[in-house]
Amino acid sequence: MLSSQALAYGMAILQVKALTRIFGPAHFGMIGFSQILSLAATVFVSFGVNNTGIHAYRRSADIAGRSAVAWNQFSAQAVLTFVFSLVTLALTAIPTLQFSLANAEILIVSSLTFLLFPSWILAATGRFRTLSLWNVAIRGASLALIVIFVHRDNDLILALCCILLTSVLPVLIATPLLFRQGEIIFIHPRYWRPMQVLRNDFFVGCSNYFVFIYMYVPVLGGRIVLGSQEFGLFMFADRFRSLANTGISTVGSVLFNRFSGSFSSGAPAVRRSARISLAAIVSLGAGGAIVLAAFSRLIVLFFATTKYSASDSVLCVLALSLPLIGLNFFLTNFLINISGHSRRLMVVLFAITAISILLILAGLFGSAIGFAWLIVGTELVRATLSVLLLRHVGIDPLRPRPEDFPVADTP
Repeated sequence: MLSSQALAYGMAILQVKALTRIFGPAHFGMIGFSQILSLAATVFVSFGVNNTGIHAYRRSADIAGRSAVAWNQFSAQAVLTFVFSLVTLALTAIPTLQFSLANAEILIVSSLTFLLFPSWILAATGRFRTLSLWNVAIRGASLALIVIFVHRDNDLILALCCILLTSVLPVLIATPLLFRQGEIIFIHPRYWRPMQVLRNDFFVGCSNYFVFIYMYVPVLGGRIVLGSQEFGLFMFADRFRSLANTGISTVGSVLFNRFSGSFSSGAPAVRRSARISLAAIVSLGAGGAIVLAAFSRLIVLFFATTKYSASDSVLCVLALSLPLIGLNFFLTNFLINISGHSRRLMVVLFAITAISILLILAGLFGSAIGFAWLIVGTELVRATLSVLLLRHVGIDPLRPRPEDFPVADTP
């Protein structure tokens, strides 16, 4: 699985190189923003299904129970997709938002893609290799289409179609396999219970929305405040921060499995595992920060053209956030969520997001570097408040105990 993730990671880097060789910063910023809109659509429609749906599916002993879970989740997401499409189309009628019909189409297509491809069922059945291979196939097809067609015509709309529509390919192949392999059977729509799912998953869904807004407030603010050229430079630098963040999350997931497996071994093993995991994930972020900051100029010139040369200083600032991202990954996933204090974390993220929005509206960030410092500042504040939260509930981040995690699902 790690090898396929590495391939997907490499293809994502090559995609950046292909796009920057074809388009200037202004068009690159439009493409990057469209991809964030696509992510927003999938986050809205998913509504926490990756958490509750997987657990409910695994608890079902027979195919009838699994099918009931699958179709209930599907119907709930269909309701969310319908609501999301109406809201998205309504935004195009407000001239001051400058929300185009093309943006609405990107959002609706993205939400339908998540709705039609039940990737969470593959995760629930342990087919992580299949998911990883699909990810590689999607990125590979997208990259090939960009290189073959877009490079010839230099067409921005075609580039967006290549990036977004290739994500529909797994829908045409993977979904029928779930029926053919006996994972689920069809259940009549009158037995679907979408509102029950929405009620049960309300907190998880709202939590996902808060996390997404927290992560992308600087990007959304930059899209509104900055000019197209400046925003494109910011998005180019932020793409490398996002790629580094993906690498940190991948390594962190492996370390998390080892950490959760230490609960049955006593307090010394838990503390030792926590310290090793913390040191490893923060060191990884620090190493990435040093590489990006020291070679920012070479990275920009290698992956892009001289049109992007002004983004090297933005990349240097964003590199400072990587150790903090690693620290926050540890504090959130290793300690706060698994100890049952997710609701308190949501309050923290909501407060940080509200302050960030107020600072953006006050006009304190008028350049790409300003928004880069906003990202670094939010990660620093989040780490500080997370440590204070843990100490408030009696958990020492460096000396956790097995009894600190009453809701841990240990293997």
